[in-house]
Order: sequence, then C-alpha cells, then structure tokens
Amino acid sequence: MSEEPAFQIQVFDDAGSARMLEAFASINAPGYLGSPAGMAAARAEIHERQHWFRERYVPWLASIRSLQHCRVLEIGSGGGSSTVALSEAGAIVDALDLDAGGQTLAVPRAELCGVRSSITFHVGNATEIAERFNPGDHEIICYLASLEHMTFEERIHSLRSAWQLLQPGGLLVIADTPNRLWYLDDHTTFEKFFHWLPDDVATAYAARTARAGFAADMELPDAALRLARWGRGVSYHDITIAIEDDADKYYVSGEWEFRRQRNPDYADWWATTTDGQFHKMLRQLAPTLPAGFFESELAICLRR
Repeated sequence: MSEEPAFQIQVFDDAGSARMLEAFASINAPGYLGSPAGMAAARAEIHERQHWFRERYVPWLASIRSLQHCRVLEIGSGGGSSTVALSEAGAIVDALDLDAGGQTLAVPRAELCGVRSSITFHVGNATEIAERFNPGDHEIICYLASLEHMTFEERIHSLRSAWQLLQPGGLLVIADTPNRLWYLDDHTTFEKFFHWLPDDVATAYAARTARAGFAADMELPDAALRLARWGRGVSYHDITIAIEDDADKYYVSGEWEFRRQRNPDYADWWATTTDGQFHKMLRQLAPTLPAGFFESELAICLRR
C-alpha cells in the first residue's frame, strides 16, 4: 500500500482514510495511487467531494425543503460522496449508478459515516428509472455530476422519465454539472469556448488540448461516445426539451445564488471577477430567465 497522501481537507480520521484508500486502490490500476495524478484523484474522491457536498449542496437543498426522512433518488451516485452527504442530513436515498465499482467506495464511506442503513444501492442505467421505480416513490430526484457524462439521447430520456416520476411538488435537482453556455470548460479539457463546439468540431480539436488521454480517445472509432463519457456541458435547453415545457416556469432556486446571498463579501468580490462579469452579460442578454441558468455550473432546483 502506498503512503497516504497529505490531505488539506480530511473528512475521515486516519483509520477511515486508510480504509478508503485501500478501496480506491482496488478499483484502479496497480501503482496509480502512488502517482501524482492518483494521489490527486484519491484526495478529491475520498475527501474533497464529500466535504463540498456537505458544505455547498446539502445546506442549499435544506433551505428549499427539509431532508429529514425525505425520499431521494440519486442518479449517478458514483463513489457515494453526495449520497452520504444527503443521508447525513436525514434523507433516505436510493443511489443508482451504472458502474458497480462505485459501490466499492460508496459502501465503506456510508459505513464510516454511520448512514449505511438509510441508503439502498442499485446498479443500473439512468435510462431505466421508469422501469425500476414508481411515480411518487421519491420526493427529490437528483443528478449530481452525472448528466454531463450521458449522451444527448440518454440525458433527455432520463430527465423525461424523472420528471414523470415526480408527483406535483416533487423536486428535480441538477448540480455540479458544467454549463454549456459558459466560456470555460473547467471539467474536461480546461479550454476556453470548448463547451460551445459541436461534437464533431470538439472531437477534431481534441488533438490540441492538453488533457492526458483525451486526445487519444478522440482518435478511436467510438470517439463520439467517449466524448460524452468524458463530459460535455449541459444547459437549460436540455431540460426544456426533456420536460416538454419551458424549464424556467418550474425554477425554484440556484445554489450559486444561495451561496452569494449567504456571503455578501464573497458576492461583492465575485462580481468583479471575469466570471462575475460574464455572468452579468449573460443575464443582460436574457433578463427574464433565472440567474441559475447562467452560472459556470448548473446547480438548480425545479419543482414539478
């Protein structure tokens, strides 16, 4: 076992960290954890993501409705960072992910945090939720860092099913999802304007990006699918197409707005940055649409 990385944000104690590192190493290539990239990935997956879901997204959702005994369907639960954060706030979670490997991290995470009994893990496709669950089973259906990894067809199919599964008053939550309208792709390529490129142009331009492994994947026969799996921006247009109505009619709240309201000093500083100025320009171009549609990431809640 490699020496444990030094974590700036540490969610677990030393024993818990060691257990999570062992699980992380088991689902990655031998030696990966000992590399700088592996250490950074472990730090993000084990500690940082859970910290930020606790600090950012859970307080925001709790400001919209109580999570105590709230029935939540999380689509694309991965390693359980968001699943556990929701459960710690009192939610009863059905956690669905296509990759069973995510449970290798998610199960010990839930056990270490004392919420295993409030989580049911499922292995399945996001497009199958209408077959797996019944209308009204859940009061919240959420996509946390998952929609961007679907093809357009998968995304629309899953969102449409989720909307139909919600009863009136149910919440659709999309968060930690790169916004197609934003000027910088800080998810996949770290290139400016990459979100705006059509898929065929993005695939052809990949050779000029610096992301390790990305350019090579875009030379393979299934490049279009691989592009989706790496992650593409999503915008309010996808939601409108999926629910067959204007998404802004159902908008309740955005996490970025919530955060700025809680921290006026941060809001004042942010307004002077390039991001703040770009956001302002987008809002001026479409002043009737909610501010949450124009952040660098979608972190929005819609009520059925």
